[in-house]
Amino acid sequence: MTAVYGDSPVYVSMNLYITMVGLSSVQNAPLKVVFVIHFVLTAWGIQGEWCPKSYLFYNSMFLAILLWGIYQKDSEEPMQLAVVLSACCMFLDVVLLSIYFPNTTYSSERFSVGMAILNLVIRPVTFLVFYRTYADRAEAVGTGISNLFGRGHRSQPYEDIDSLVHQRVPHDEASRPGHSPGAPDTKMPPPYHN
Repeated sequence: MTAVYGDSPVYVSMNLYITMVGLSSVQNAPLKVVFVIHFVLTAWGIQGEWCPKSYLFYNSMFLAILLWGIYQKDSEEPMQLAVVLSACCMFLDVVLLSIYFPNTTYSSERFSVGMAILNLVIRPVTFLVFYRTYADRAEAVGTGISNLFGRGHRSQPYEDIDSLVHQRVPHDEASRPGHSPGAPDTKMPPPYHN
C-alpha cells in the first residue's frame, strides 16, 4: 500500500512507515556503491579452489582503504591511496588470473573465476570514481590534484632555521620603525663575525 506524505512516497507495511531516501542525499554514495560491488565480487571470487591467498590479501587491503575513504570525508589522503592501490590491484588481478586460471569444468570454479574477471573489468570504472573523488576533495582542501604522488605539497620553500639570519637594517631615519624625528639616534650593534 502506498501513501503520499509531503513530497515523498511512504510505503505502509505491517503498520511500519518507511520513508524512501534518495541516493543523492546519502553521503559518499558512489564510494559506498563501489564498496558493496567489490565486496560481493571479491567474496564470490575467493570461493574457488583456484584462488590464492594473495587475492584475498590485496582485495582486503583495497576494501579497508575504501572504508577509510568513506569514513574520512574531508581528507584527500585515503582517496589518494585508493587511486594508487586500485591501479596496483588491476595489475595484480591480470597477473593472478593469467597464472592461476583454472583448467576445470566444475561450475563453482567457473563461477568463481568469472566473478574475479568481472571484478577486474569493473576496476577501471572504480579507478575513475576514486580519481574524481580525490580531485574533488583536493580542491576542497586547496592542495590541488598535483599532489597525487607527493609533489607540490609544500606551498613555501624550505626555510632553514639553523642558518644565520641576516636582517636588513634601514639606514635613513625616516624608514626606521618607531623612530621619530629629533629623537636620539640609536644604532644597532654590528653583527657578530668570527
